[in-house]
Amino acid sequence: NLNINESMAFNNNEQNNSGENQFISQDQYMTEQSSSSLSFLKTKNYIGARDSNGLKTGFGIEKKQDGTIYKGVYQQDKIEGFGIQIRDDGTFKGEFEEGRTCGYGINAMKNGVEYNGEWMDDMLFGVGYEIWRDKSKFEGEYNNGTKNGIGTFYSNGKLAYQGEWNNNNMEGFGIYTYPDGREYTGEWKGNKMEGYGILNWPDGKIFVGEFREDVQDGFGIFYSRKKIYVGIWKNSILEGEAIIIENNKVKKQLWEDGRPYETLPNEHKIVFEKYIEKFIKEKKHFISK
Repeated sequence: NLNINESMAFNNNEQNNSGENQFISQDQYMTEQSSSSLSFLKTKNYIGARDSNGLKTGFGIEKKQDGTIYKGVYQQDKIEGFGIQIRDDGTFKGEFEEGRTCGYGINAMKNGVEYNGEWMDDMLFGVGYEIWRDKSKFEGEYNNGTKNGIGTFYSNGKLAYQGEWNNNNMEGFGIYTYPDGREYTGEWKGNKMEGYGILNWPDGKIFVGEFREDVQDGFGIFYSRKKIYVGIWKNSILEGEAIIIENNKVKKQLWEDGRPYETLPNEHKIVFEKYIEKFIKEKKHFISK
């Protein structure tokens, strides 16, 4: 049940003899408004102003059948302008247009998630940010209610990902910093490393090449402290023909299950040698970004 202070009064632009606003009682106001275009009424589920046609206009408070409470501005019986909407799952404070959240608003959920930003047709749309109870945060672009475009994600208060998003997923080009200090710069799909990229380790190791399902998979170059491995990776393991460079000396080997099992003569031609120069150039291009 909604309550309103019975002493609430309106001056109706009336002035007393001293030129100051003259406040009147609610009963007197309702009497004087009986012949006016506006009236202030209290019904079962609504308290506020109505026009001569009985449509809600101006400030009012309404309780919906689903228990939702709205406090704010109406125009021709529709929620329009700034208001507060209180639901079972949370509270929205912001702008409305024809009864829908549209413009800027803050939506605070009871589960601790809060969104501050732009809305359109009751959906997150435009630029805004979300905050979670564990201090995780996303700030960036939204479209049709989901993260779409450029955005930054902080995990437990620490920067984790900067890049492109599609339908709430890390997808496109982005940079991710892992809790163990690794950093991946490259392509993403469905929140996983997918495509071409560079993975850096804190101790200086670097892998430049192809990824699939979050692991090295395809052609790549691995830079360790003293050696460079050029070859084909399958599920993060070097497999098949490979070139090993150590102390400016080149060695050709066959690998299986991540281990070398045969050294090839130098005159043996490795099928992917033509890709080496191309990948080194692309590595420099990636780092320059």
